[in-house]
Amino acid sequence: MRNLKIEIKLLQDRIFLPHSHSSHLVTDSEPLFESFIQGKLLIHSKKSLKVSSITLKLEGFMEEKAFGVKSLKLPGQRSIIKEKLVFLHAPTGFELLSAGSHAFDFRFAINSLLPETVRSPFLDIRYKLIASLKKPGFSSNVKQVKEVSIYRTNSEFDPDSQSAIILSNAWPKVLDYSVVLPSKVLTLGQTVPVEFHLWPHIQDIKFLGLEFSLVEDIAYSGRNPETTTNTKRWIGLKSINTLHDDLLPNKLVRIQIPPEARLRCDINNELIQIRHKLEVRILFESRRKLNSITLRCMVVIQPEPEYEEDLPSYPQSFENELVEVSNSEVSHDWANMPLPAYEPETVLNP
Repeated sequence: MRNLKIEIKLLQDRIFLPHSHSSHLVTDSEPLFESFIQGKLLIHSKKSLKVSSITLKLEGFMEEKAFGVKSLKLPGQRSIIKEKLVFLHAPTGFELLSAGSHAFDFRFAINSLLPETVRSPFLDIRYKLIASLKKPGFSSNVKQVKEVSIYRTNSEFDPDSQSAIILSNAWPKVLDYSVVLPSKVLTLGQTVPVEFHLWPHIQDIKFLGLEFSLVEDIAYSGRNPETTTNTKRWIGLKSINTLHDDLLPNKLVRIQIPPEARLRCDINNELIQIRHKLEVRILFESRRKLNSITLRCMVVIQPEPEYEEDLPSYPQSFENELVEVSNSEVSHDWANMPLPAYEPETVLNP
């Protein structure tokens, strides 16, 4: 409708759940509300409007698949959360919403044990907000849907996650080398400096370049913990050589971590685990032969941090002028798991 517009403005587009060693689906036990989805429901109307109800729902669902395809053998969408806020309710009549902009504050408390948002070949977990404005009579309802992304933070108390990664080894009588990353925790869209130190033992070594990729490993157990399905994919990374002179023993390369559209974050819950390894290939020529050294180490991929910003103000953001024209009463309900220790893997391809 051109005269009516509904918006859902979130205080934060990304919702972060606290770190948990045993992330799993919500049970019937006492819930732990440690995070919130909050913001404003905005209604813009060019003229006064008869309204019988204004509601906002939070829904989350899980859908299992068979390698990206919905299967008849698997159950359909399974609801994992369903909450509702009622801002206006006139079951036997209507309220008059004056022309202009109106804002309704909302806040949903969410359980810290909810699974993260994920899309994979085996499982989709998604969350959305659904705003609905209902008019009296047989008039059509007006709805607005907004996706909500939920992530889980890494443990800030894990000292190993914040320390630098140093990989060093030697090709006997040919080359000594070490690779240094500032941290094992990498952020979506981040530019990461990587230091290389090369010490050749022979004179005819020519450094040709470096290749980077992330190896994403998905382990899916589903509802049968005794059966696990694994899949891997390799994601090439763009890199920029800052120091690339063959004669320099120290080299600095900046790699670009892909955005969320190309890369998933690390996840660990009872249904699915997603892990990542950084793979580095050192390419060089020796004795007129092409050689390479491949190094791998575990890393943690986390979402881009969210910066809190105040929501924009509107003329009637805090004074909703609802004129009662019926005897109905208006309801005012305003309502990453530390990775295990690892050893650097080195593969020599002479």
